[in-house]
Amino acid sequence: EVPPTRSGLMHHRFSVLLAVQFHENYLVCNCGIVVFLLSLLNALAFAESPQNFADRMTIIMTLALTMAAYKASMGSELPKKPSLTVADEYLLCAFCVNFLTAVFCGA
Repeated sequence: EVPPTRSGLMHHRFSVLLAVQFHENYLVCNCGIVVFLLSLLNALAFAESPQNFADRMTIIMTLALTMAAYKASMGSELPKKPSLTVADEYLLCAFCVNFLTAVFCGA
């Protein structure tokens, strides 16, 4: 028996049960490998001549913007959590590598 509401109307109750499964390989393939390859491309900045500072910074900034866009697109596919996940920490480390590459290329 369903108890009536304050207005006297009767409402039925029902429950919904959803089974959710998270595939770890999806995250490794779509986040880990792509971000690793983008970070690895930072080495291309060192292949450019030291006199071509603008070209070196162009490579680095392009990779930084690509990683930022990738993080934004991956954000919709990752679960929302109040703390940093391993994927978030990995992306932050990739941004740090990008920043350090810019510092060493500028020195």
